[in-house]
Amino acid sequence: MSHKIHLLLGIAMLNIACQSHSNEDIHKEIMVIHDEVMPKQDKLMTLKSSLDSLASISGDSLSIKKIYFKLDSSDSAMMSWMKEYDVQSIKDESKKEYYNSEKKKISDIKELTNNSIEEAELYLKSLNNGK
Repeated sequence: MSHKIHLLLGIAMLNIACQSHSNEDIHKEIMVIHDEVMPKQDKLMTLKSSLDSLASISGDSLSIKKIYFKLDSSDSAMMSWMKEYDVQSIKDESKKEYYNSEKKKISDIKELTNNSIEEAELYLKSLNNGK
């Protein structure tokens, strides 16, 4: 009987260890994405500034405002995500779900950031090519 208890206890501990490792892996993936997106915040600010300057002199202010809004949304999303990301407040049994949710959020922010930067750069390039 005690042999079965030891076996069950061993299986339970192994399961907890694997789940913890899995949570740690997801957390690392989240941080990799964060560390990839964060340096792009300076680029966002530079592009927003360029578009802001153009808005007053361009006849295409609606396009500029749309692109500016996307850049601003990306910046706001990243700042909000960083402010709200709080692993310490999550109970162990809920961490995997929390990590998966946060990975989805930061991945969406990465996509929004990359797309908004690309759109702004293409727009500005098209203006320079038109000169």
